[in-house]
Amino acid sequence: MRRRRFNRIKEVIRKGEAAAKSLPYIQKYLEVVDGTRKITRGAASIPDLQGRQYFTLKPFGLPATANDTVVWMTGRANTERNTFGLTNDVLNLDPDGAGRSDAGLLPAKAVVSRWSTSSDKISDITGLTYKKRNASTYTCPFGKTGTENEFDVQEEIFQAVRGSGDNRGVTFKPERMYAS
Repeated sequence: MRRRRFNRIKEVIRKGEAAAKSLPYIQKYLEVVDGTRKITRGAASIPDLQGRQYFTLKPFGLPATANDTVVWMTGRANTERNTFGLTNDVLNLDPDGAGRSDAGLLPAKAVVSRWSTSSDKISDITGLTYKKRNASTYTCPFGKTGTENEFDVQEEIFQAVRGSGDNRGVTFKPERMYAS
């Protein structure tokens, strides 16, 4: 998916509109792009991932009789996933973590979010005010138990998140296999 961040500012710069380039927020943006002004992320904005928790699952791209594959999720996601109704049974995870490590597998993932009200923030890059939704996001791998396909499991996860409360959502990242 194409990133559309700052697309209006980039369009003004591309068109070469001289009057618009003198606007303070465009000048601030150009300073960041040129590297003359650095933006640093505060330590408070970086979440504590609380280590890794290992699980095993059956990948969708392998036969049901194949050995389980070891995957992991952050301790932070593992702690919060039950509040979304995402149990080991829903995600088809085995908590023992004993299986083969498959370097060529990127497991399917459910990205769940919980949000509250939005608030006004000031951009470090442009200095403009914008609305930011206060959200917490967690990523959980999932697999299959037998012959079901990825979309069947996604529907089950969607229903679990939907039933866990208001102001929650889920998106999915598909499983990928690479030659290792």
